[in-house]
Amino acid sequence: MITQELIDYVKTQLASGITREKVTSDLLGQGGWTTEQINEAFQKASSSQEVISAPLLDVTNKKIDVWGRIKKFNKYTFIIALVLFFVSVVFVIESRLVTGLWELFNNLDDGFNGGLGLYAWMMLGIIALFSFFVWLENTYLSEKYIGTTSKLDKSIEGIIRIRNFIFILNVIPYIQILGLMALMFTGWLILIIYVVLLVRRNKSVTPIV
Repeated sequence: MITQELIDYVKTQLASGITREKVTSDLLGQGGWTTEQINEAFQKASSSQEVISAPLLDVTNKKIDVWGRIKKFNKYTFIIALVLFFVSVVFVIESRLVTGLWELFNNLDDGFNGGLGLYAWMMLGIIALFSFFVWLENTYLSEKYIGTTSKLDKSIEGIIRIRNFIFILNVIPYIQILGLMALMFTGWLILIIYVVLLVRRNKSVTPIV
């Protein structure tokens, strides 16, 4: 019958990088253990190591999932916003291609009558702001947070989803006014929460072993 001391010894030796053959040879020559007992000790030592390492692997996967979802969500929602913007400008507002696009951005005083140039410029500003956040999160922050995790990651993901939804509302014809109101009344609050979460995330980082 094997003892806990034997199992702990095997785990310690393996963790130190000593090969199984070397550990077996030492135990057979000096420990007085049989081959069957040594094999059983290796089996139990391996089982306990798998149980210990499982939570760490799970933490890593969760981290990858959160920032992977953020990058994918940013990518797809930005593409949707671009498509809606060009559809609005080219086909819905002016129904012409190059000339219509040029006239649209030069008719800033048309309001709701005619080219809606002012609203086209506002949509273009939203797209520019959207592209900045996509760059910030998909390129800079995702690289900065490689190898770390935080309980705030899911909260950051949630605020990003709300923000992107508001951005998309701002490039949908006729619904744009709702998006603009949401941006005016809640945009500043979303930005404050976003900045606070990022600052706190930098202070509550847990390295992934």
